[in-house]
Amino acid sequence: MIDTKYQDPTCEDMIEYLKEQNKGLWTESDEALEDESIVAIYYFASHYHGGQWSNLYSALCQAGNSYSPGLSDEIGHGSSCDDLYRDLVYQYAGDDFGGSCPDCLNPMDDHSRDCHIQ
Repeated sequence: MIDTKYQDPTCEDMIEYLKEQNKGLWTESDEALEDESIVAIYYFASHYHGGQWSNLYSALCQAGNSYSPGLSDEIGHGSSCDDLYRDLVYQYAGDDFGGSCPDCLNPMDDHSRDCHIQ
C-alpha cells in the first residue's frame, strides 16, 4: 500500500483484479463485462486519483479513451457496473461505504437522485 490514504493501482491492475473477482462471469470474449469494467474504473479513478502524476489519473485517461460520460450519465445502483465500482473501492480505497453512498453518504435505501449512483 502506498503512503497515501488510498492505493494507486494502474488500469491494468484494476482490470486484473476485476477479472479475478468475477472469474466465473468473465470470459475472453465478454466485451460487455469489459466495457462495464472500464466505466467502473473511470468513475473510481475520477473519485480517488491523487493528481495528474498518479497511476489512477493515468487510468482515468485510459478509461476515458473508451468511455466518455455525458453530463447526466451515472452508474445505476445495483447494476453490474455499480458492483464492479464497489469492488474497486473496497479493494483499493478500503471502504465498504457502511451501507451509504460514497458521494452523498445517504443510506442506499433512501438515495438522493442528485448523486451519480442511483
